[in-house]
Amino acid sequence: MSDALLLEMEKEIREWKVGTSKTWPYNLPGVDAELVDLMQEFLDRTLGKGKFKVSMADFALSLKIERIS
Repeated sequence: MSDALLLEMEKEIREWKVGTSKTWPYNLPGVDAELVDLMQEFLDRTLGKGKFKVSMADFALSLKIERIS
């Protein structure tokens, strides 16, 4: 994923309230467990450990990101 895409995502989800979730981005071929782990590590490091949960969505074409605390 490009740095610009990560920055765009980070800016958007900073504003989320607990319980907000989004499937993001759409049609990103190759979403796998490794990418899910990398995105989880990125969010834990930049926005706070344990605040977000990342999982696979839409037949491995996108990530589901949820604000959990």
